[in-house]
Amino acid sequence: MGSAKPFDTEKQRLAEIIDRLNDLYGAEVCDDDKLHFANGIADRIERDESVMAQVRSHGDDQVMHGLFPKKVTDAVLDALSDHEKLSMPLLEDEEIGRQFALLILKLLAGRTERKLQPDT
Repeated sequence: MGSAKPFDTEKQRLAEIIDRLNDLYGAEVCDDDKLHFANGIADRIERDESVMAQVRSHGDDQVMHGLFPKKVTDAVLDALSDHEKLSMPLLEDEEIGRQFALLILKLLAGRTERKLQPDT
């Protein structure tokens, strides 16, 4: 038993993902936003049980030669469409934009309260 810190595989996995995202997108978008986007696409893919069955039962090369790349493209297009559907009413209607701003304010207030509470 040495005094070395335990190897944190989750941190390394996220660092590798961020490095790949940086290779794809550069520095124009912050790491958190890139990671949030990638996680959103992964969440959409994860809802498709037939795709997930392939992911669980085949290696990366086999999965990438199947329908998986098209499913990723479809998920990106769906996300783009959904974000537009969610964004446009906020931009087109001042009252909806105001109500959304109030909702975001409540979300942020909740986050601030959690950060201020002492750990128990």
